[in-house]
Amino acid sequence: MMRSKARAMRNFIAHGYDDIDRNLVWEAVCAGVPDLAAAVSDLSDDTPDQPSAD
Repeated sequence: MMRSKARAMRNFIAHGYDDIDRNLVWEAVCAGVPDLAAAVSDLSDDTPDQPSAD
């Protein structure tokens, strides 16, 4: 779900730049980036750091 929200935000910024409320974008970044970072961290915990030598 977070990915679809991030994609929607990107599309809005890319295609509707004349109507962007920079304060709203900043609030979204401040609120969403910690959650996104945690989600990515959870994903990286499930993958090995280095490929196996097999």
